[in-house]
Amino acid sequence: MPTISSSQVPPPKSWEEFEDICLSASKHRWDSSKFFGNGRKGQAQDGVDIWGHDGTGEHIGVQCKNTLAGVSLKVVKDEIANAEGFKPKLDHLYISTTAPRDASLQKDVRLISNARKVAGNFQVDILFWDDVVGDLALEDSVFFKHYPQFKGGVDPSKAHDQKLYEEYLQLMRSDGVIGFIDEWNMAGFS
Repeated sequence: MPTISSSQVPPPKSWEEFEDICLSASKHRWDSSKFFGNGRKGQAQDGVDIWGHDGTGEHIGVQCKNTLAGVSLKVVKDEIANAEGFKPKLDHLYISTTAPRDASLQKDVRLISNARKVAGNFQVDILFWDDVVGDLALEDSVFFKHYPQFKGGVDPSKAHDQKLYEEYLQLMRSDGVIGFIDEWNMAGFS
């Protein structure tokens, strides 16, 4: 039977939702509640949408890219350059994308990260949509917070609609409101 992490979960259309999903996923990936959104729309973020600390105290930054078509190596390099200005200095930058895995890009990012490590700079990795979904799936409540439509059982909105419909039927049955009007002749004639 497929699990959440092995299912094809659709990525969000909006970048705001993607950042919110990445924030939840980051807290679970690094098992730390010490992850936060960086600033708000319109503010300079120095190439970091989410920042926090893992259990070892490593200072981590996440740049979110809601790009189904993929992320180019140029974009990765540009985001690394942007994140150089983040204070305090990062230990690790992750670029998180809604794109599917790309072996060639992963190789290039590994080579860049290794060279940066040797030079004493922060390392870089890329997280693809499957990685993000896998992190969300570590806890059902977190996954269903973002994807309630995947939850089995009673759908609260359907249950509410069903209750309203039953109340409506109760009022509209022949001995309900219609029966009352028929019995008491509100029109004033026989």
